[in-house]
Amino acid sequence: MSDLKEFEIEQYELHVQKYRVEAKDRMEALRLFLDGEATACDNGCEYLEPAEAYHRPQLLTDEEFKEALKFAVVHGDNSVDSIRKVEEV
Repeated sequence: MSDLKEFEIEQYELHVQKYRVEAKDRMEALRLFLDGEATACDNGCEYLEPAEAYHRPQLLTDEEFKEALKFAVVHGDNSVDSIRKVEEV
């Protein structure tokens, strides 16, 4: 029997979604998009990279913070770049 546990990790990620809108110029297209008038293109979502600027404060205990310093980018608020959640399932 294994002593290993199973965990789920949620990571913030950057994706790009393409939209289409008919407009007379770029500014009208932008305004229409921001007003919700654009249509998402099929298969237009593309993964870019982890969203390293996002992280959840107090993700780690103080003890976990010290351990994570060895292998991750951690912050003084006990968070890890791009990570939202780590929980046992």
